Amino acid sequence: IRAYMDAKQEDDLYYNFIITKIELTPTKKMIFYNKGEEIFFHNFSIGENEDVKIGDKIVKEKDSKVLRIFRKNKDGGYKIYLVIYSNNII
Repeated sequence: IRAYMDAKQEDDLYYNFIITKIELTPTKKMIFYNKGEEIFFHNFSIGENEDVKIGDKIVKEKDSKVLRIFRKNKDGGYKIYLVIYSNNII
C-alpha cells in the first residue's frame, strides 16, 4: 500500500530543477538534490550507469509517465540527454 501511495503522489508532482548533488543507494540507484531538497524517484529507475551528473536538469510534467534529463551544451542551453519512462504499472 505504501508503494502505491508513493507512486501516486509522485505522479501528481511537477519537477523542473537543476541537480545540485547526487548520492547513490546501496543498490546504485541515484538520489538527487535540488538545493537542499532530497528527491528519490519511485516511478523512475535511474542508476549510476545512466551517467547523470550534477548540473543536469530534470523535468517531469504533472501526471506524466516520462521524465526528461537535459544537459547543458557548449552554447549554454539545455538539450535532451536522456528520456526515462515510468516503471510503474499503476
